[in-house]
Parts: sequence; structure tokens; C-alpha cells
Amino acid sequence: MTPSLRPQPAALDETLLEPKPTARTTPGEAPIGLGADACYWAILEHLPDRLSDYALLAAFEQWLPLPIDEIEARFVRLGDGKVIACGVEHALLQSLIEQIDDVSLCPTTVPAFVQDAADGIDVAKMMEFRRGQYVPSRMAHRRRRQHAGAIALALVTCVIVAGGFWLRAQSAQAQAHAATMATSMLVDAALGLAAGAATGLDPAQRLDAALRVVNQTQQLGAMAPGDQAPNYGQLLA
Repeated sequence: MTPSLRPQPAALDETLLEPKPTARTTPGEAPIGLGADACYWAILEHLPDRLSDYALLAAFEQWLPLPIDEIEARFVRLGDGKVIACGVEHALLQSLIEQIDDVSLCPTTVPAFVQDAADGIDVAKMMEFRRGQYVPSRMAHRRRRQHAGAIALALVTCVIVAGGFWLRAQSAQAQAHAATMATSMLVDAALGLAAGAATGLDPAQRLDAALRVVNQTQQLGAMAPGDQAPNYGQLLA
């Protein structure tokens, strides 16, 4: 399981594995972007599927002339155990980040052997170096604000939903209470009619009031949760 480079390593030692000095910028120079000659490139082959980035870094380090800790690397998995590796020195990348005010920083070009291995895939756009510690501060602040806004919106939504459930529960409780009162009044009125009771309200009036309560109870289902329930004392007056 040995990574391989295309074309022959002897040629790569001069053109690809060692970025050219012209790829670096000095204070006062205009930024030139991240060209292919500013990067370290390798095609890693015969690798297990779902290999972690840490394992890919170890495989990539075998082809680098300096420790992997000094390199910011990106990988594009092509499948079938093949991975394209691209690395940029931290010092160069930091210099470009400070000079180029773009939201994205990808290689502007790729070597021909990399493009051939990619088989039509635009690997340059898949190697985004403005990630992690190299995200611009203004982008990081904007993302934090977006995350805070999303959390606040979620909290407000939870409060609204909880309030809706509470109002529904209150409405159901009021309907149950009204139904209990109506049932009790119907029973009392029926008993009064059967016994010919002459005390208190006339039994017929009590029955009529109970029926009105039942009618009001049925209307509670159509009331908004915040509407006021009927005054049963007034109905019985």
C-alpha cells in the first residue's frame, strides 16, 4: 500500500514537491493567488476506504520534504483507494490569507497529472483552504451571529409551541368543567321535575338554564383559546 506520484518522482522533485520561490509573496507585492506551483501535490493510491484525514496526513508526509506539521493539507477522495493530496506551507497560506480578501481560497490551477487522475472532476474547487484557523475573522463573526440567531429563533418557536399547548389545555379544562356543571344541573332539574319540587327555581326554569349551559359548552369548542368562558352564574339567573 505505497502511495504513488505521477509523473516520475524525479521530475516532481523540481516542479511539484518543492514550491517555487516565485509562489511566495513579500510585503508590498500584489497577491498572486494560490497557483499549482505554490502547493505540494501527490496522488495516494491503494488506500483503504474511509481512511481518516489523520491517516491520509501520515501517507502524504512520506512525499514531503518537510514535516507535516508545517503543512496545511486538503484531500479529494476519488474512490477505489485513490486520493489526491494538496498541501500548502502554513507561512505562505497565512500570508495569502492576510492579503487576499476573498471568501474562498482554492488552488487556481492544478498540475496536468492531477487533472488526468481526477478524470474531469474540478478538484481545485474541492480544496478549500479558508477553513478552520484560516477562516477570516469577519466570516467567523458572521457565522457566530447566524448561529446565535438560529438558536434564538428555535427558543422563540419552543416558547410559542409550549404556550399554544398550555392554552389548549386550559380550554379543554374549561370545557370539561362546563360539561360537569351542565350534567349536574340536568340531573338536578330532572329530579326536581320528577319529585315536583317547589323550592328554589322552578324545575322547568332550571332545565331551561341547564340546556342553555349545554349549548354554551358546545360553542366552547369553536372559541379561541384566549376567549372568555361563559358566566354560568348569569345563565342561571
